[in-house]
Amino acid sequence: MEFLVILAALGLHRVVPDLRLLHQDGWFFVWLGKFGSPSAVKFIVSLLVPVAALWLLDCFAAQWWGWLGSFAFGLLVLLYCLGRGNLPANLDAIEEHVERDDQQAVYHDLAKLEGEESERASATGAPSTPEELHQALLQNLSYRFFEHSFPVVFWFFVLGPAGALLYRLSELQANKPITTDQQEVEDEAPSCPVMGLAQRWLWLMEWLPVRILGFSFALVGNFACCLHHWKECVVCPVRTTGQVLLHYVVGALSANVDTADIEVAELEMVRTLFHRAMMLWVCVIAFIVVL
Repeated sequence: MEFLVILAALGLHRVVPDLRLLHQDGWFFVWLGKFGSPSAVKFIVSLLVPVAALWLLDCFAAQWWGWLGSFAFGLLVLLYCLGRGNLPANLDAIEEHVERDDQQAVYHDLAKLEGEESERASATGAPSTPEELHQALLQNLSYRFFEHSFPVVFWFFVLGPAGALLYRLSELQANKPITTDQQEVEDEAPSCPVMGLAQRWLWLMEWLPVRILGFSFALVGNFACCLHHWKECVVCPVRTTGQVLLHYVVGALSANVDTADIEVAELEMVRTLFHRAMMLWVCVIAFIVVL
């Protein structure tokens, strides 16, 4: 059943890449606002309550309407959990700005990829040189392609709809917009361990999917170079998911990110690399289901 849901969701998302009507996250941010000051217990409860509620709904759907109810419910949840925004259209706009050599527009595109008001964007900072812009654009574009579908599909296959929702809510909480109150708390207590709990949890949820994806890149890209890069990152506890992805993409494409030149062909190769890897994942999931 999971394989059919995954196949249907990815097919629909390919035809309709902009799912903004379904991606309504206001309820979750209202829910987070009820917890006040952050703590480890509140963080756990904020994720477990909606995930547990969805698990119960999934059980009821399967009991009341059988496989059809389970399929429809799983498809709806998986579509909701896929990445926000129209990534193909965003990449088309970036390629147009790169082709026009409009660096100011590319900087703006990078800010949109990071989320201009997000905790993640504030942590990375703006690139100060064309070389840094090249690396940051490739890294953030790779991360967006990754979080749009790969970990969602992975956790859906492993844990069902509850797993997919757990990942998406974790990503939303880790990259949520920073409020004025949050910024004041960070300024007053920058070493507070709770502040990085959401980011660390998201890193843990992405740890296995990104490494499986890296090995997939070796199979659909430059095998020897990507495998070498994969070995360097496979047990690394320091690199962020974006940094690991950049390392894998550079290896798979044999790309040179130490130059100031951003090429449209390179961006297209990134898109193709992720599409090939997803097709490989679908084939592997089908093989596992048949066995």
